[in-house]
Amino acid sequence: PRRRFDDDDAHVLRQVVPHLRRALDIGERLRTFPFDEPPSLETWLMMSHGLTRAEARVAACVGRGMVPKEAAQTIGSSWNTVRFQLRQIYAKAQVNGQAELARLITRLELTR
Repeated sequence: PRRRFDDDDAHVLRQVVPHLRRALDIGERLRTFPFDEPPSLETWLMMSHGLTRAEARVAACVGRGMVPKEAAQTIGSSWNTVRFQLRQIYAKAQVNGQAELARLITRLELTR
């Protein structure tokens, strides 16, 4: 006999389903992208997390260990712009801060 979901099961499903949908969407976008060669980290970030090109550059710099002011100088942008872009990156990539962003970047570099 099939058992019905109780309230706890339903709560867990409501929490998990959006993440599963996002993962499936990312997988589909990556599966259908025409790769001639492995994509750059920036391209991968744009495709997998919906970052703009500028955000992807900032994410790559900060995720590889640069402080935001150093990243701003490297890419020729203002520190305030980089700070704003980091807030956008954290929201889109669903990370909380530079340490989590660095873990995400490391994971992406190992798997692409």
